[in-house]
Amino acid sequence: MTFLLGFWAFNEHIIIIFIQVDLDESALVKRRDAVCRWFGVNRIMVSKSGNALSVANGVLSIEPPYLPENCCSSNEIILSRIRNLLNSMPESDNMDT
Repeated sequence: MTFLLGFWAFNEHIIIIFIQVDLDESALVKRRDAVCRWFGVNRIMVSKSGNALSVANGVLSIEPPYLPENCCSSNEIILSRIRNLLNSMPESDNMDT
């Protein structure tokens, strides 16, 4: 699968940056499972809804490839906190802390 990521608001203008991310299905499943484990370590309830992840009873969703840029929510506080949590996620699979 190929995903195009990113847009940012900057001085009332929207800047669109396209980054191509190629992940096969097994890599997506591995990333999704790692995100679910990381949320579990941080005591955040997450549910799977098709390919998307749902946080806070559906207030926030995360689409593949499950990066901070793929978070969507109208609640800016939850959106910011979940993005920060994803940014702090360790690279390794060892999340037993």
